[in-house]
Amino acid sequence: MLTSGSTGLPKIVFCTWTRMFLQGQATHELLFPQGPSRVVCASSIAHAYAINALFAIYTSPYGHLCELHLDIHVEAIRLPFSCTSTPCPTILYGTPGTFTKLTTLDTTSSACSLSHVMAFSAGTVLPLDLRHALRDKFGLTVLQNYGSTETGGIATELLTMAFTNPFGGSLQAVGQLWQGSQVHIAVPTNPCRLVDGEERGEILVLTPWQCVGYVEHGTLSPISRTGFYHTGDGGDMTNDGILYVGHRLRDPIHVRSQGMDVFVPPQQVERAILNNPHVTDVLLPLLIKVPSKVGYVKPVALVVAPKSTLDELMAWCTAHLPTMLQDLDIRLVEYLPCSPAGKLMYSLHVD
Repeated sequence: MLTSGSTGLPKIVFCTWTRMFLQGQATHELLFPQGPSRVVCASSIAHAYAINALFAIYTSPYGHLCELHLDIHVEAIRLPFSCTSTPCPTILYGTPGTFTKLTTLDTTSSACSLSHVMAFSAGTVLPLDLRHALRDKFGLTVLQNYGSTETGGIATELLTMAFTNPFGGSLQAVGQLWQGSQVHIAVPTNPCRLVDGEERGEILVLTPWQCVGYVEHGTLSPISRTGFYHTGDGGDMTNDGILYVGHRLRDPIHVRSQGMDVFVPPQQVERAILNNPHVTDVLLPLLIKVPSKVGYVKPVALVVAPKSTLDELMAWCTAHLPTMLQDLDIRLVEYLPCSPAGKLMYSLHVD
């Protein structure tokens, strides 16, 4: 499979037929075990969802009766799917980006109710206010689904689940582990890589249906030495197998001040800049230098501040940030860069 991840760069993921069949089987046994379904893959990364859905349909004994859609068309899915004597589930896969577009549709009629749809969001965590908007406008309950192109399904919420978050507001439940999935929480050796104190470590995953590895320069590179995939996500898990996800683990930024090399968690700098009342969003990306570039490159701060100028921002940073952080390369942007899945692009190539 050729796909793109949170860096926005293409990657070739090598999967075997046997493992894809296992992924398809696990999917249809979890989501539509007793009959056919209508599957809607509504996402700009539909290829990842679509491949999973294709194998789920292919391995299901009811596959010849299923439907597959590759975009959200409300009129096409507003009525329950019936190809047998009883209604069959409509399963909708999307991302926060595609669900946001759904809320902008001018559909005030009760005929556009989507309460019969089993909807899942993946790619990145679905904001709570967006969940509420979808429920209020369409009667649509969107459940969080967690997985990746590399691992397939890892965990998912179900309508029957009810739990209390024991970790605090910064971690969000993404459901119970799929049967056969294994998760370890690995504490990073570099404490700067943890986003906040509620994240115990990085989520490591092993599934029966995960990919073998990546094809790089014509050579197959294994997914890892141990078989566990390093997701790059911080999180934690309860004793009964409910997985909670926070944010991406990030490397510290390199600051040079008064002849000293200092490494600072980027989240701390971002929170400091967000104290500016005109700043609505900020990101300090990991800088990736071209091979020919040597020496120190000062950190870049991508700042969204529609009502401020660059000079005003620089003056504010001089007045409010520690001395070692005042030599930032501040760049005003209209919005922070995101991948097609809606994930922030945490790296930036510099010439």
